Amino acid sequence: MSARDDGPVAGAVTGVVRSGDTPLGDAVLTLTDGAGTQVGRIAQTPGGHFGFDAVAPGRYVLIAHHCGHRPRALTVRVAAGQPTMPLAVALEPIAGVRGVVRDPDTGAPVAAATVVALDAGGDVVATTMSDPDGTYRLGGVGAAITLVVAAPGADPVARGIDRDAGPDGSDQVVDLPVRTRGSLAGTVSGPGPAAGLGLVLLDPTGRAVAATTTGGDGGYRFGAVPAGVYTLRSDTRAAVATVAVGPHEEPPDLVLS
Repeated sequence: MSARDDGPVAGAVTGVVRSGDTPLGDAVLTLTDGAGTQVGRIAQTPGGHFGFDAVAPGRYVLIAHHCGHRPRALTVRVAAGQPTMPLAVALEPIAGVRGVVRDPDTGAPVAAATVVALDAGGDVVATTMSDPDGTYRLGGVGAAITLVVAAPGADPVARGIDRDAGPDGSDQVVDLPVRTRGSLAGTVSGPGPAAGLGLVLLDPTGRAVAATTTGGDGGYRFGAVPAGVYTLRSDTRAAVATVAVGPHEEPPDLVLS
């Protein structure tokens, strides 16, 4: 990429940007002159390599950025008639935030939950999904942020935190609660389909949390029910079942006595 040609071509500013021993392929490098005017910018660094061509003699500042790393600025001097040695730009990773997404009612880990970090301006700075065991990690979060967690069948939860990395630069641990919800459906039958039958769903304290009526085929459905164990009872008390609501639970069928 050409930076600026104010006179005789003196050379190029080249090098490699790495994090430890790992080349960073999507770093952003900006070259400014002594007055702070941008004279070149590179947004892709294949294999970590970058190069500004046709750079006029003078003193420059090279600024390197990469998500999840601390930015770095270096002074670069381009002398007339002399080659400029390739630069080795090392970026330091920023500690992140990690933890476990759990359902606060059941204590079960929540997999495939989307966790998003937003900065003070409301811009998304990092995003990830929780693993099957509910664990997540967001790297490169270096300031006060808002964490938002959302999962299928659950209401999203937002939580503001002040970044507080460990003294050794370790990740900050933030566990996130999200109440998962599911649906409960099945059929009620006797000698045939039990149509128009009222059903009520009771929590472990006996409190009614939802009610519905069976359709013409005896089918019923409760939607958006928090995960947990319930008692499903007909209004005739002729059919009673203990049911579990969760992402992998089988819908129960009831038979009238």
